[in-house]
Amino acid sequence: MGRLTDAHTSRTSRSAPRLTVVSSALNIASALVLRPQIRIVSLGGVVRSRSYELTGPIATEAMSSLWLDCMVLGFVGLDASFGATCSDTDEAAVTRTMIEHSETILAVGTSEKIGKRSFARICKTPAINTLITDKGLNRDQLKLLKSAKVEVIAV
Repeated sequence: MGRLTDAHTSRTSRSAPRLTVVSSALNIASALVLRPQIRIVSLGGVVRSRSYELTGPIATEAMSSLWLDCMVLGFVGLDASFGATCSDTDEAAVTRTMIEHSETILAVGTSEKIGKRSFARICKTPAINTLITDKGLNRDQLKLLKSAKVEVIAV
């Protein structure tokens, strides 16, 4: 990404953030806040104490007015026929809104999560553009994901 332009002077500012991160998790926002090259947007909402996720209608409404170039999607399970899942319905709702407002969806998870389902569906598999996982992904799951038009990168 290029540098942002100063709206008042129309000149490029060396101190302006070069990347904007929208986060629905307090721990991610706090880990990035000390990096001046990154602008952090926190969605707000009700904090889930174990995951630090911000959920509920406040977070969903805030995300509804934003657009993301790329979303990095974490998940508890990813089943090729069912989709990406997590353990909480409120978290799934906020994440689903983020997906609906994103150009590209990059899912990231270990191979042990592939072929598994959790409680709440985040999105159907075709919504995911690329999956990055480890080399432990079994061949049957790889075939199913590729047939769903998901690019799979095993590292």
